[in-house]
Amino acid sequence: MKKIKNYIIFVVIVIIILGIFGAVAYFKTSTKTSSQTQLMQLRNIGELATQECDVVQVETITKDSLKEKYGIDLPLVGSEIVYSYTVKIKAGYDFSAIDYDVNDKQKIVTVKLPDAKVLSNEVDTDSFKCYSDYQSIFNTISQDDQNQALDNLKKDAEQTATDNGLLDNAKTNAQKYLTTMIQQILGSDYQVKF
Repeated sequence: MKKIKNYIIFVVIVIIILGIFGAVAYFKTSTKTSSQTQLMQLRNIGELATQECDVVQVETITKDSLKEKYGIDLPLVGSEIVYSYTVKIKAGYDFSAIDYDVNDKQKIVTVKLPDAKVLSNEVDTDSFKCYSDYQSIFNTISQDDQNQALDNLKKDAEQTATDNGLLDNAKTNAQKYLTTMIQQILGSDYQVKF
């Protein structure tokens, strides 16, 4: 009788454990997403993008409130996510900020270019790679934390691109493109100065 009772208890425990794992697996695989447009605006732009840079940026998010507040480092208490994205950064000019003067007598076109600027900074979501993702139940990394980290990733990628000549190359390419365009319209005998 005691063996049968122990056997029944064992079977019930196994069924409960399998039920829990089954429920976790079911809820984990039944993720659904939906979206709804809240606002759409169309705007006229006139941009001349003359340089693009792809930067693969690795970001690490860590969260450990015990270590931050008290200097205590306990295993399995902190959370950490390490991932990377490719960030595509384009630089160039707003056409409305470009000014020019044509001297037909001397056949000289003087173009006044402002400083080149970053026109777009976009994360390529298809490039996502996750190297480590540990979430502690004591210190979970929230969606706000992840959004802030993504903003930092974009800023760091833009800084890397500009530090490595993105804006200088954009200016050089703009001068080449504008010279070609002006000489195609006015004639190759026109000299273009910047």
